[in-house]
Amino acid sequence: HTGGRLVYNEIVDEFYFAIPDYGSPIENKVSVNDGIYGKIIKLKNDGNYEVISWGHRNPQGLFFDKEKNILIESEHGPSGGDEINLIKQNKNYGWPTTSFGDGGTVEYHDHKSRGFEAPIFTWVDNPGVSEVVKIPDKSKLYFKNKYILSSLSGSQRGPEEYSGLHLYIFDIIEGEYEFSERIFVNDRVRDLKYNSNDDTLYLVLETSQKIAKIKTK
Repeated sequence: HTGGRLVYNEIVDEFYFAIPDYGSPIENKVSVNDGIYGKIIKLKNDGNYEVISWGHRNPQGLFFDKEKNILIESEHGPSGGDEINLIKQNKNYGWPTTSFGDGGTVEYHDHKSRGFEAPIFTWVDNPGVSEVVKIPDKSKLYFKNKYILSSLSGSQRGPEEYSGLHLYIFDIIEGEYEFSERIFVNDRVRDLKYNSNDDTLYLVLETSQKIAKIKTK
């Protein structure tokens, strides 16, 4: 429960910071707009911060799409319930009482009926979601103009059965998650970075302790 991400919004010259619950959602007041734990916050130029959303468990990826003006977050759920969220101002995303996963403090599986903001996508078998990036339309890569979600560990029954160890390719159309495909990597992908200078997607691989890249020929 010690994830977290920092991204820059060049439109307003501010940073967004995703902060986990550190395994203590009750003590750390994750379910209310109080403090910084289990929150997405905006770091302001005057040295202060503003809470954007709360009710988050363990954020792993965060991406600001300046073209669509949306903030996308990926988050580890409990047993089941890994999420992709569209982050909206002053919204509660349900943790620790509400998740599509099971275990621990979870009491409910329906966000909307509890008055919470629901994820735009969730998994039954957690892939161990990590970073989110977007490949621009001007790229020559195969999955241009799509979002890429990396993942950590999944099941152990071979490429067709793994939920983790993949790159998930998707789009967001009118606020809805639209799956495209997934690419088996056979390694825990902790981080992603797209470099527009050489039109290359870089992958930080944990199991093999390597940096890989996907590029055009």
